[in-house]
Amino acid sequence: MPRLAVLRELLLRVKHVLDRHPVQREISCNGRLIELSNRVIVQPGGEREYPAARDFELLELLVTSSPRVVSRNEILDALWGEDKFLNQRTVDNMIVRLRQLLGDTKSTCIRSVRGVGYQWCGDGE
Repeated sequence: MPRLAVLRELLLRVKHVLDRHPVQREISCNGRLIELSNRVIVQPGGEREYPAARDFELLELLVTSSPRVVSRNEILDALWGEDKFLNQRTVDNMIVRLRQLLGDTKSTCIRSVRGVGYQWCGDGE
């Protein structure tokens, strides 16, 4: 089988899998609904919270990288680019704000991995 035909077959198979398993655009954590497409966190009482743009980008990065642990340096590079030299505490402060919005007082949704970074666990994952 020629290489081009094999590549075409592979691409069709990948497309088929992606079509059958679309990216989840709504997730939950501690009774809060996170609408990734609208960039909003809906609180249990229905109140809508709109996190800062970079905070929400961090949340999306963690969710899409799950179950992999994302390092602080990887987060800084993804959100600001490699040419910025920010302190890693910046990431820690963003995580604190996200946990407050998510009511994640016991770190059940966003798990800290000591010396490595952060991991999205979500509800029941």
